Amino acid sequence: MIMPWEKVKLCSVGDIKKKERIQELLACSGIWYQLKTTLPSRPHPADSAGIGTMAGVGNMRKTEQKNTYIFYVKKEDEEQARNLIKEA
Repeated sequence: MIMPWEKVKLCSVGDIKKKERIQELLACSGIWYQLKTTLPSRPHPADSAGIGTMAGVGNMRKTEQKNTYIFYVKKEDEEQARNLIKEA
């Protein structure tokens, strides 16, 4: 098991194709990685510019939320991993 202080954040991406490409590059190079997926929290309707109207609420329903994929690698592999993903 890798301890939190032994890994660093490599990058975060919102595009699933880019995520898959980075996974492929890291796996083919034998670099250990950890992937964390997050979904941004939905904004509260009162935070909308359309307070008092249904326009703000309706627009929020149409907003597509995308996952964010965060890659972590071992500190010792960081430089090699960064060089690999420049191509992705």
